[in-house]
Amino acid sequence: MRRVSPRVRRMYGILQKKIFLDAGGRVPAVFISGMARSGTTWVGDLINYDSGFRVLFEPFIPQTFGTVSPFNYIQYFPVDAHSRLHEQYAQAVLAGRVRNKWLDGGNDRLFYARRMVKDVRTNLMLGWLRRLVPGMKTILLIRHPLSIAASWIKLNWGTQHGESRLTDLDAILSQESLLADYPLIRSLGSGLDLDDVLTRIIFQYCIMYHVPARQLNSGEVYQLFYENLLTDFDGELGKLISFTGGSPDRALEGSDAKKTSRTNYLRRDFSNGKASVLDQWKTIFTGAQIDSANHLLSEFSLNELYDKDGRPATDTFLK
Repeated sequence: MRRVSPRVRRMYGILQKKIFLDAGGRVPAVFISGMARSGTTWVGDLINYDSGFRVLFEPFIPQTFGTVSPFNYIQYFPVDAHSRLHEQYAQAVLAGRVRNKWLDGGNDRLFYARRMVKDVRTNLMLGWLRRLVPGMKTILLIRHPLSIAASWIKLNWGTQHGESRLTDLDAILSQESLLADYPLIRSLGSGLDLDDVLTRIIFQYCIMYHVPARQLNSGEVYQLFYENLLTDFDGELGKLISFTGGSPDRALEGSDAKKTSRTNYLRRDFSNGKASVLDQWKTIFTGAQIDSANHLLSEFSLNELYDKDGRPATDTFLK
């Protein structure tokens, strides 16, 4: 039998990502939102245990579509905002009418009956998106802020993005409508040393969760703490899969708590035990840094999300 050349295989892969049937309907079966490094990709992989979802990977990054996308980087919208251009684009994304190499990079089938959208820059417009598409099953990922900060610092994230050379926080704070709707952000930001990388990341964390906490009610989204999934994998995954309409038994058969996602950039080894992942931040930051982070979190009423050991202290942080 004649061997298929690498070039032919590459061509087939490119065509396959453009030629497939998305029968997921107008509403995505699942929408996953969170902050970068909160576990969104890993959770998406767990939900998609049978590869039955077409996964749209971070479709609201403007660079993905260049001038086509009307969205800012980490766009803020109040729940009742009206913009025909933004609404049309968002509905096209959620209905699966957009395709490109970035969005569909992890998809490899010819037919999909369900659709999943995963994005780490949508927390500030999550209420608005849910108003556009009522009934959309939404998962909000939460992870300990210092775990996220430790990961960001190691990866040198949050320093700049795109050609503008702005930081993620700059992009957020440049939106006057956000500062007008949430004056606490402006007043606190003016007194912070935003040249300090840890302060900048914790401040961004506060904003990224303060806004959905004010826009959403506890019954509207599935709140998933990363730490709970890691420490009680079977129990948490079973509840999560039931929420998304899948089979918990099949998901547990095909999933592994130690299996990492394709965005495991730090090559963390889950086989070394949960503590190596959950508690690493305790060895990275000083007591003074931890106290400073907790003080800033308290200004946004987010300091009680976790106990002193870094484990979730509540089931919900929404109203």
